[in-house]
Parts: sequence; C-alpha cells; structure tokens
Amino acid sequence: MSYRTQTRERVFKNCLRWKDQQKILLADVWKEAGRGKDRLTIRDLLADARCSQAVLGFLSTKDVGLIGRS
Repeated sequence: MSYRTQTRERVFKNCLRWKDQQKILLADVWKEAGRGKDRLTIRDLLADARCSQAVLGFLSTKDVGLIGRS
C-alpha cells in the first residue's frame, strides 16, 4: 500500500513495510544514544549527531521512503 503523504514518524517508526529496517535503525540508535522507540522523537533522531550514521544507513536501504512503490 502506498500513501500520498509520508510523514517522518511513519517512515522512521510506524511503517510496516520497513519494519525490519526500523528494527536495525532503532538498535543502532539505542547503541549510540541510549534511546529506544518510546523515548525517541523524530526531531531528536534527526538532530542528534550520534544517530547520523544510523539514519543514513536506514535511508540508504533500498526503497525506504519512496512513494508510489508497491
């Protein structure tokens, strides 16, 4: 299922399509910054330099965040 509007919250935390990639992202964020999904705002995720490599790795995963792909 594709959505007309992707939100940061959906892409980084709630999209079932990228569940496996989100698990990796959150494990890396926990390791680097000590923050879990429940204590992590997307704003903080993107602003915290300790999370940069995890975010870039997540975004480089094939198809993460692309709209209109099934």
